Amino acid sequence: MANRLVEGSHLSTKRTLDELGTPRTTFSRWYDRYLSGGPEALKDRSPWPSRVWNRIPVPVREKIKDKTTRPNELWQTGFTYLKVIGWGWFYLSSILDDYSRYVIAWKLCTTMRAEDVTDTLDLALQASGCNQATVVHKPSLLSDNGASYISGELADWLEDQQ
Repeated sequence: MANRLVEGSHLSTKRTLDELGTPRTTFSRWYDRYLSGGPEALKDRSPWPSRVWNRIPVPVREKIKDKTTRPNELWQTGFTYLKVIGWGWFYLSSILDDYSRYVIAWKLCTTMRAEDVTDTLDLALQASGCNQATVVHKPSLLSDNGASYISGELADWLEDQQ
């Protein structure tokens, strides 16, 4: 045990712990645990908390659809920031089908406006055929709720697209 190494060492406590690569605060915590609970108190404990503060309550969780069951049920959309040295920032707007994990459409943009989102969505609707086929439910969108995704302009466009 570390406490026996420290107590039996001819070096100072600090130097012994430095040689062992153990911070003093860690050793003190271990030593206090050992004194209060013996060797049993030093056993490995689960790194996971027993209670998660942000867990969704079970009744709410049961109402949430976890997994998609078909293509074009849910599309994930977002921007990826790309810095090009000497040119500046570019933004990759993409639409990914949640079920197939296939990138349906993408567009390299110089801004992250709602217009960039609608342009990418138009490309996705064309590529998927959802703009031509009679579809009972068009794909739902999942985004990070950035400014371009919560804008009135995008809301109007989505309403026009039904």
